[in-house]
Amino acid sequence: MNDQEKKWIIANGEYEYASTPLLPLESRAVRYGDGCFETFRSYKEAFLELQDHIDRLKGALAYLEIPSTLALDRESIKDQVHSLLRKNNLADEEAVVRLQVWRDGSRGFAIPSDANTGYSISVSTLPDIARSCFAMHRCNPPNSQAGTGSAI
Repeated sequence: MNDQEKKWIIANGEYEYASTPLLPLESRAVRYGDGCFETFRSYKEAFLELQDHIDRLKGALAYLEIPSTLALDRESIKDQVHSLLRKNNLADEEAVVRLQVWRDGSRGFAIPSDANTGYSISVSTLPDIARSCFAMHRCNPPNSQAGTGSAI
């Protein structure tokens, strides 16, 4: 098993291997990119401005008219991300978190009125390039003395 096959994600509230196919090729999410995502950084299980990320995601869903039946509240997302970081042995690391939401349904340009919503959460090690980019912009992890954001 390679590293990608061992990596866990959360798909619609359930743990799945990252290598598991989740969407059919004919789905609206794959065919049209009918969805949105938010990416944020984890500082050893602390997040900078998590509520801002959630609010942006909710705004994008509203703009795309994707009905959200998901629990997009801070505590639910935070609990799922913490759990996923631990399952992937990234709880004590700096990591990248991606929360993606899409509209289910088959092909066709008309937006189905009864389409369900799906979501996934993935985590990965923060690449070295991201560390240097954050350093250039003087971004500091939550709880550091020089930080300006609020950790959640």
